Amino acid sequence: MRIFLGLFCLMISFSVQSSGQTIITNKRSVTASEFRVDYSEFYDILHKKSRLEIYYQIYNSDLLFIRDGDKFGAKYSLSVSIHDKNNIPIISETRDKEIIVDQYSRTMSRADFRTGQLDFYLSPGKYKVECFLLDNNSKKSVKKTFNVTAHKFDRRKPQVSGIEFVFAVDSVIYDSAFIKSGMTIIPNVGRVYGEDTASVFGYYFEIYKGKSKAEKVLIETRLLDRKLKTMHFDSVTVAFDGPIIAQLRQIALRKFKGGEYTLEIILKGYRGRSVDNSKKTFNIYWSPEAMVLNDYKTAVRQLKYIAVPSEMKEIEKISSSEERLKAWEKFWDSRDPTPGTIENEARLSYYYRIEQANRRFSVMRRDGWQTDRGMILIMYGEPDQIEDYPFEPNNRAYQIWSYYHVDSKPREFLFIDEWNNNDFILQYPYDGVRY
Repeated sequence: MRIFLGLFCLMISFSVQSSGQTIITNKRSVTASEFRVDYSEFYDILHKKSRLEIYYQIYNSDLLFIRDGDKFGAKYSLSVSIHDKNNIPIISETRDKEIIVDQYSRTMSRADFRTGQLDFYLSPGKYKVECFLLDNNSKKSVKKTFNVTAHKFDRRKPQVSGIEFVFAVDSVIYDSAFIKSGMTIIPNVGRVYGEDTASVFGYYFEIYKGKSKAEKVLIETRLLDRKLKTMHFDSVTVAFDGPIIAQLRQIALRKFKGGEYTLEIILKGYRGRSVDNSKKTFNIYWSPEAMVLNDYKTAVRQLKYIAVPSEMKEIEKISSSEERLKAWEKFWDSRDPTPGTIENEARLSYYYRIEQANRRFSVMRRDGWQTDRGMILIMYGEPDQIEDYPFEPNNRAYQIWSYYHVDSKPREFLFIDEWNNNDFILQYPYDGVRY
């Protein structure tokens, strides 16, 4: 049985002029934001140590492909090193990989990626992990660093492992690195779910009996939103029929709002006392169409930078899901600069700006599109110039955004970090027109 929580690969058509020479087909280089790395921790009975699983994801579009005949090739090296508490390297591993594709579109596709996993066996303690990715064609590199704690898993009370977020599950074994409990479990390295209307949130964890005499354990699962409000709760009692209880679960995401969530697994023993817990954050990101069906209130609020008040009021009144989607499509059809074509450039641009605002300007418990800098980015696009002045003893941090080619008036926006919390507040004049 195969359960897909996402798509492994999506082909997108592009055209390219053919040539007998070897040519570079892609100018983009890998960046820290796109080189995705995640990890989880499990107990390995064979080694009697903590098994640190490091997951990585590399997109074709972030590598430099070179054309050779009718093929396109990219080469990269991934190195992982583990450092002890004194920052002394104790374990390292390097993998050299080559990607060969026969279509130009696959060199640029944001849906074509490689997911991998490296395992390290560690004694209890604190460690630093360094992941280094080198594009061997462009010679560009990027490094990610994070700290981990390896736990002791043979205590006298039941214990829970780390949590692995799941992208897909297959009963067919085709890559030994991903095997758990007789299944191939592909990790969701980016910790992002949603996008379509039928998404489910999948996760895997294990429970260890250790030296405990308990015959069963109560498992409580909580899903908390950014404000720590419980959005989902379930509990189940499971019996130990061996040293490990494997749990592969999923939660339907329909009607969940987009944003950051925390999954918490709590084990309870005698008289309902908590004996161990594990938690991990993830994000739900809905496509605009899916948001209309799953989080209509936010979908309408996001239109405020482009809609007039009367349009907002009319759209807010609609109650049925079908009519809401029709109204949303009608709203954007009326702003399509190229009616009759497949793409609506205005809609694509608007939601791309919202995505960028959320990535760059989210602060505390507010999404980036709701901040002042997010508002200006969505309304006017990327500024032609940004002057960034960091905090100094006698001055608050501030930024000046300049636009030279927006409508007929140059605009200049001043943002001040008034409370030193990275929430830059827009100052008067709010339309940016200073002369």
